[in-house]
Amino acid sequence: MPSFGDQCPVAQRRQIQERLCSACGRDLALGGEPPVFVAGVGSPVFVEPAMHPPCAAFALFACPVLSSVIDRLAVTSFTYYAAYERRAHSLNEAGQPQHHAFELGDPLARLLGGVLDYYIAIPEDPEPILAADWLEARRAAGLLGGGPRRRPVTAASPATPEHGDPQVAPSRAGSPPPVLAAVAGSGPAGGVGAGRAAADDRVHLAFDASWTSGGGVVSLCEATLERAVDLTAVRDGRTTTCPVCFGRSAKVPPIILPAAAHDAWLQIIRTAPGAPS
Repeated sequence: MPSFGDQCPVAQRRQIQERLCSACGRDLALGGEPPVFVAGVGSPVFVEPAMHPPCAAFALFACPVLSSVIDRLAVTSFTYYAAYERRAHSLNEAGQPQHHAFELGDPLARLLGGVLDYYIAIPEDPEPILAADWLEARRAAGLLGGGPRRRPVTAASPATPEHGDPQVAPSRAGSPPPVLAAVAGSGPAGGVGAGRAAADDRVHLAFDASWTSGGGVVSLCEATLERAVDLTAVRDGRTTTCPVCFGRSAKVPPIILPAAAHDAWLQIIRTAPGAPS
């Protein structure tokens, strides 16, 4: 089970030292935008590793801790940060640890610094903005795929996609359950097609750039499809459809697709009988 709000010290140190995104684990230099820190308003020092902006947007929506305190958070963009070891050397009267900070690799750190807990990052020329305003600016620029959802999310977080950056397009009023989540990214749009799995009389939907190449495509509900089906039969109500693939039952965690594929999926299921209104 996830422990929201806690960090793995080993992963945290590696991400700070190697400058990796704390959400997707990739190099912060990738993505085409300056990376960001997400922390309390006014924080000059950061323990939570930085993220790509799309990953930060995803975290602000998907993490119950972050989404519940979003009005007290700031998103700070930067181009470079200095990394330090934070070591506890004593306790104050309230029993709270007191720290020293040492540059990474300082040979005196182990001798004088006490117990290592986390690495910290101090960005140069930080540019903070309130998290809610930052999300609204990205939504206005078309980088979210929908309006922000200002409430905690209790379901498990989606896995990081193989292409594009993870950025949730939040559900809007009247939208289907979160079978899919849209992402903004440079990955191929591909297409959404219908098919049947072996020994299954239901029609499933699948997204795959190689859909037209034949069978072996995995559907949205993770069934392996053996043959394609004409969507006309689905729209005419002459076949039974999978409740997950066609948006009547939620899949947790939701599948993450490029925004173009998500929009194509919505168009298909909204023309199918019994689709959510």
